[in-house]
Amino acid sequence: MFWYTFAGIAVALFAMMLLGALLAVQIPTFSDNSGGSLAMLFGSFSPILYVLIVYALLCINVFNFYGAFMAVVTTIQLNRPGFAGGHLV
Repeated sequence: MFWYTFAGIAVALFAMMLLGALLAVQIPTFSDNSGGSLAMLFGSFSPILYVLIVYALLCINVFNFYGAFMAVVTTIQLNRPGFAGGHLV
């Protein structure tokens, strides 16, 4: 099971690195504004791509906030007096 997960992650990672390298070589100003440069490649559909980029950034930030929230809640809960093994004593 590990190798299937590893292979999927490795293929996706390689694809994203290859895409980034190709875009950086083809568009000289890509590193200045990667989102805008990528959106401009789609011509008249660039406003749609801008909306998708903003949506993706919002989703990633929500996931980051959720992870931080769960880490803080877990830390506080585990340090409560009388807490042992998943229930209050």
